Order: sequence, then C-alpha cells, then structure tokens
Amino acid sequence: MGIRDRKVNRDKMAQDQQEAKARGGTSFLRFKDPGQYLVYLPPPGRDEDEDVYVEVFVHNVGKGKNYKPVLCLDTEANAILNDDRMVAFLETPIELDGCPRCEARDLAKNDQAKRDIGRRRSYYMNMVLMGTRKDARKDWDRIDDNDLKVQLAVIGSTIWDGIIDVFLEDGDVCDPSGAILLVITRSGTGQKDTEYKVSTDRATLNKPIELPESLIEKLEEALQPGGSGDLYKAISRDLKSRDEIGGLLSGKKVEVDEDEDEN
Repeated sequence: MGIRDRKVNRDKMAQDQQEAKARGGTSFLRFKDPGQYLVYLPPPGRDEDEDVYVEVFVHNVGKGKNYKPVLCLDTEANAILNDDRMVAFLETPIELDGCPRCEARDLAKNDQAKRDIGRRRSYYMNMVLMGTRKDARKDWDRIDDNDLKVQLAVIGSTIWDGIIDVFLEDGDVCDPSGAILLVITRSGTGQKDTEYKVSTDRATLNKPIELPESLIEKLEEALQPGGSGDLYKAISRDLKSRDEIGGLLSGKKVEVDEDEDEN
C-alpha cells in the first residue's frame, strides 16, 4: 500500500478523544508565588467519604531543586496503601515488602540524617482557584466563571490545620448553594522562609455565594469515581515502588519542583 492509499481513521480519533475526556486530566494547584489565593473547597468526592481530603505519609527525596516527596511504603503507617479505592487504579500491583526510606532512616547515624529522610503527613484534596491578589490591600483578580476548574492540591500540615480550623469555626464551607471561600496566604520564598496562613473570606462568610452552574457541572464530572478529581486515583499515580524510589535516590527521573508539597 502506497502513501496515496493510506487514510486516517477519524472515527478512531473521535473515540480516542472521547475516552481521554472520560478519563479526565488532572490539573494541579500550587501556591508557588507570594500573595493571596481565593479558593473554593469542593465537597467529598464519594458518597461514603466524610472528609474533603485523603491523608498520606511521605518521605523526602533529594534537596533543593531536586527535592521530591515520595509515598511511604510502610503499610502500618500509610493506611492508603491497602485502601481498595486506591488499589483499584494501580495498573501494576506494587509489592509492599517494606519501605526503603524507613529502613534508611532507622540506619541513619545522627538526628539530622534522620530528619533529612523524614516521614510526615501530606493531604490530597481538591480546590477551585477563584482569584488571586498580591496582598490584602489589593482587589481580587477574579477568574472568569467559564475558566474555573477543579484542581488537585497536595498540601502539608500548615495549610491542612488552617482549613480544619475554618471548618470548626465557620461550619461546612463546601455547600455549592451557599459556598464560603477561603483565603490562603503565602509569604516568603524557599523551603525555610516560606509561611502559609489560611483564613475565611469575610465577604462570603457574611454572604455565602451560589456557585455558577458551569462550575457545578465540572465538579460533578471531576468528583465522580475515576474522574480528574478522584483523590484515590491521583494517589495511585504518585505511588512509587521500591525500585522506583531507588531510581530517584540515584538521581534518575527526579522531577524538578522546589516548592512541591512544602505547604
């Protein structure tokens, strides 16, 4: 068959496109620059879920621009490893025969080395960025309703603690018919000088807002099991095997993101 006889299968292209849309692509929200971020927290993704987040334990790998957190493979500490909702998304089962980072931490000769390896809590949750501004003296640069999207945020204990305080003090902020927005403030740069603070947006606390229908439709699609906002699916993609963690430690395939998971 010559090139004049080769035809494109447009029906297959259309099918591939529909399947890709159905799988959903995950967009990530990171608070990379100093300033304030106005966010909406979507409700839990599944009927059986009671929290807007999933807790995991992670270890540090690398430093500076080569820093990356990896999920701890200790099944006793990291309950998510045996959670069927996460396991269902693993394309290849991961052999859970101990965590190499826990083993290295236990063999470390001093406290600083143990801290460098670390093991700490992180939280996967969905957010919708509604606007940004440099500081509280400025007006919000609001995002157009049609451009709002559900994004995955992987946060640390500081932001998580602040979010919990908001729920305890101001109630359920997730109601799409009466949403209360949060303000996440980042100050400083770098791992040691960066600070985060979470507060309630006073305007929507005084007068909760109804989310636009276009955003509600996106939320319904993203939060369904297997959607782009499925937290268990996101964790399954981040889970590394013992060999893959070894590759990261040896300098292979280390993703560059100096601010990842500092918050």
